[in-house]
Amino acid sequence: VVQAKSQNSFTSLRGAVSTNKKICVAEGSADEDYVRATYPRYSNVLSFLGGPEQRAAKLRDGGCDVVTLAKFEYDFLRQVGSVNPDCYMETIGEPLQNVDAGWMVLNDVKDSCTSLIRDVLGLWTLQMELDGTLRAIVKKGLTPVERCAIETMSAGHSSASQLKLENMLGILTVHAAGVFTALVFHFLQGAPKAVRKGIQKSRTLGAIRRVSPGRRGSHQSDEVSAGKVAAWVDTQHS
Repeated sequence: VVQAKSQNSFTSLRGAVSTNKKICVAEGSADEDYVRATYPRYSNVLSFLGGPEQRAAKLRDGGCDVVTLAKFEYDFLRQVGSVNPDCYMETIGEPLQNVDAGWMVLNDVKDSCTSLIRDVLGLWTLQMELDGTLRAIVKKGLTPVERCAIETMSAGHSSASQLKLENMLGILTVHAAGVFTALVFHFLQGAPKAVRKGIQKSRTLGAIRRVSPGRRGSHQSDEVSAGKVAAWVDTQHS
């Protein structure tokens, strides 16, 4: 999202909508769908059939307060003197959406060699990037003169992506509830084992206490019983 630097009344697309700014998008583009779906009741959205240079020119002439451009379009147009004579263009807020390129090759992945062509082009492009050829072509063809300084992210832009503590209370609450539930299940699962171990220990100690005092008497009774058996055997023999 791009605006003129002289407009300091808003720092995001939502701010532009709240201040009733004219937002220019390409007709039939993903940007138009996004803006109209996000702000369905906002009527100050202008769509144009022209390319990015025409939208940037309308921003320069005051026909638009905000325009949407692709990242590579903005990087190129901000160095064009006829479109950005005083380096007045700047981005506001965070990128609207990230669109992955190359997904169309999946439509015929089973029927033709589009995937092979994609991989070959990707290999060649990577080789050109590694040996510096691609960078030289871009520098020569797209940005012949660095008219405007490289744009840096301002403090207002960086703060827009930072979450405050109240924004994270929901996440923290969910994590705390999960930890508490896990601890409860852990103690509930370990408690029966501890109780069983305690009962077994108490039974063992009780058995030891009952057996120990009578150990000597038991030995004597065993001797007496053995003597009776021996006497009975002698009687039978006699």
